[in-house]
Amino acid sequence: MQATNEKRITQSKHSRPTAGRGTNGRFPVGVSGNPAGRPQGSRHRASVLAEGLLDGRVEALTEKAVEMALAGDVTALRLCLERLLPVRRERHLTMTLPPPVTAADITAGFVRVVEALASGDLTPSETSSVAELLESARRAIETTDLARRIEELEERLEDEEQDEAGADN
Repeated sequence: MQATNEKRITQSKHSRPTAGRGTNGRFPVGVSGNPAGRPQGSRHRASVLAEGLLDGRVEALTEKAVEMALAGDVTALRLCLERLLPVRRERHLTMTLPPPVTAADITAGFVRVVEALASGDLTPSETSSVAELLESARRAIETTDLARRIEELEERLEDEEQDEAGADN
């Protein structure tokens, strides 16, 4: 038992400084050992070395990749196409929907979205995005309607309480 205690004491005497660390020797969540962080604009040494190796050879490498792609190398072809054609981003949608004022307007909007999907005017992911937007509008309408109904019930309850209080006098 005593050997264990001596070992613990020895470890704590020779351990690294614990400034900023918790009792377990670790930094607390959200606290860094290097608060200043990496200097802005600094680059990783491996990236700098790789760039140095490619200097002056980029044109030759590009030509070789194109030659390999044209010769049927699928990987080279994919590489060339990925560099030439940008990744498709979301497109701007032009679609006429009724202003979402009532639940019936939301239902009409859903019908138009499904029709656009069926006709091929919208992709499934675009349909999903518009449907999420319509669902958010439906929840907002529902929340507003529920708040109005609660307010009406509270007013009615107050009126009934005042009527009862007046009848008791």
